[in-house]
Amino acid sequence: MKLFQLKDGYRYNSDSLFLWDFARKNCSFKASQSLLDVGCGCGILGLLLARDFNCALSCIDIQPQNCELAQINA
Repeated sequence: MKLFQLKDGYRYNSDSLFLWDFARKNCSFKASQSLLDVGCGCGILGLLLARDFNCALSCIDIQPQNCELAQINA
């Protein structure tokens, strides 16, 4: 998966991947359910979970440029 993210400011790191791995192993979503990623940044966590569980995804972030990046990455 190729992701665009900001050069300066917050960038996703191993914490996002650890959380994704934990959620993937300990949670279950159905295709009819939706997932909300609050503070999505570039969208890494929500996109990985939506891909793995084939569920609908909504992302929000306080920074407009992060919302744009998450939309591009989706």
